[in-house]
Amino acid sequence: MRVIKEGENYFGTVYHIYKNQVKIRTISVTRVHQTYEGVEYIFLLDSRGKVIKEVFNFINDYCKGEVKNSREQATSALKLFYSFLEIRDITVQDLDRNEVNNLSRFILGDAIEGNLFQLLLTTKRSIPTHNQYLDTIRKFMKFIEAKSDYLFGQTIASISKGGFGFLSHTKTITVNKYKTNITRHNSFDSYVPKYISLQEFSKVKKFIVSRNSRHNLRDLLIINLMFTRGMRLGEVLGLTLEDIKVHPKDPNAGILILRNRLSDKKNQQAKTCFKVFKKEDYNSNLYTEEGVGYQTITVPATLMEDLKKYIETSRDLLSLSDSVLDNIFQNSIADSLDNENEKNYYLFLNKNGTPLTAAGFNKMLKLVFVNIGISIDHKNKRNNLSHRFRHGYAMYLIENMNKDISYVKRELRHKSIQSTLQYYNPKQETILEHTKELEKKLLDYYKE
Repeated sequence: MRVIKEGENYFGTVYHIYKNQVKIRTISVTRVHQTYEGVEYIFLLDSRGKVIKEVFNFINDYCKGEVKNSREQATSALKLFYSFLEIRDITVQDLDRNEVNNLSRFILGDAIEGNLFQLLLTTKRSIPTHNQYLDTIRKFMKFIEAKSDYLFGQTIASISKGGFGFLSHTKTITVNKYKTNITRHNSFDSYVPKYISLQEFSKVKKFIVSRNSRHNLRDLLIINLMFTRGMRLGEVLGLTLEDIKVHPKDPNAGILILRNRLSDKKNQQAKTCFKVFKKEDYNSNLYTEEGVGYQTITVPATLMEDLKKYIETSRDLLSLSDSVLDNIFQNSIADSLDNENEKNYYLFLNKNGTPLTAAGFNKMLKLVFVNIGISIDHKNKRNNLSHRFRHGYAMYLIENMNKDISYVKRELRHKSIQSTLQYYNPKQETILEHTKELEKKLLDYYKE
């Protein structure tokens, strides 16, 4: 499979094509401004450095009467269009229904995956920009007399227009609308799901595996601990090597001990465990009481095996630089609670060998969300990033495994049912589906 990743160079956005994790080509359609005899011309060069003549004529002849800003916007749309054509290795004559849909998603910045290719994008565009770009592309295709039945396909839409005042009448008019232009009700723009679904979790894992990164195993472990074990990010980042124990009933499975340490940073704390303020707190009755001072998480054999593998590879003396090793042994030290004579270290590390931070992990996670099309909420951080996995675990227990609320409370390690109830946040599609199901049952009942 070929993987195409969006990148940047001196001239702007480019697309790197990888095959078997080896870069084989770079798509780079470049915008150029050049002044000749007092007139500024705007044109595009393809990846081979050749002028795209049709675009030159369209921008500088057909659109020459428009203001510069409009010509720049048209150039941006066509730069994206020709980048897409080069990536897909097609011409404007090949824009069938499937390719037009791929083009639409490409403009929006959604990840695209086919049987033979995967396209990973970082730049997102709004629906108005998407529609404006498609309108420019249609205008350009008419100019060069190219055809695409699906791109130019139209439908009739009804629009309500109201007058002014309390007694004014509303008038409905019909207009022609391009099928490939997107419309969305405003109420959906602000809606962001509070949890990761099982399907989204699978996409996240698949994307992480597709990356050419030595941190793949680390990142997979973290999202697995959050989604399949319901752990908070702080609890994950606060794990140390001595917190990983073999399960007493199964030598292949394990138990994770969640507890706070004086050496913890703010983003490494176990939220519902006893907080320590001085070294003497380690010996207090509260700190050593399960459910108060510490909590335990059961880990299945497969996850335990991955944890062992990560510990080995992340601390491989032969493959790491001296500076990284120095950071591991000097700057990732954690308080040792089980044996004061042995040094203890935080489990999850960044590329420099120091403990991974929440900011560092969330930066990576945001990139994953953007690439696979999971909504990012810029206004309400509680709906964002890592905590959605813990919510996803709760929703999976409720909706897929039909577990009752008391079971979910125990799995999430909540102290009250009220805290657990806040985790039940079905998506709008699910609410609509349940509403239709209820309506059908009521109608069937009255028919009888």
